[in-house]
Amino acid sequence: MKTLFCVAVFACVSTVLPAADSSTMEKIKQFEKEWAQATVTGDASVLERFEANDYSFTDPAGVTGDKAKDISELKTKVFSAQAIDLEDMSVRVYGTVAVVTGKTTIKGGKYKGEDISGQYRFTDVWANRAGHWQVVASQATQIKN
Repeated sequence: MKTLFCVAVFACVSTVLPAADSSTMEKIKQFEKEWAQATVTGDASVLERFEANDYSFTDPAGVTGDKAKDISELKTKVFSAQAIDLEDMSVRVYGTVAVVTGKTTIKGGKYKGEDISGQYRFTDVWANRAGHWQVVASQATQIKN
């Protein structure tokens, strides 16, 4: 599952609104952590809640996917990981859009039987729709050592 391997399709915002309060930024950071943990535990209900119906991602190989693919790969264990650690997260909020950048370390990661353990830089774009934050686009790039 390439939830955390995905390329952000940046939302177009015509005007930058005042900076969000720190509680909004902390809330989104918490959502990122819950989303990562759900991919480890196989809890598809969290993906159902956090990923928008029009969610799209681009993995490090340039392959794109959507919410249905993400959930299917989690449920069928096409993707698995022993741990996903997030760090270096930065959240910038522009009105009803938030852009999150950070670094993730995947431990014991497998995708289609291949080892994908390692470190990645990611960008996630969240949108506040009807009072609920959902991720609408993601991207990840593997960090080569």
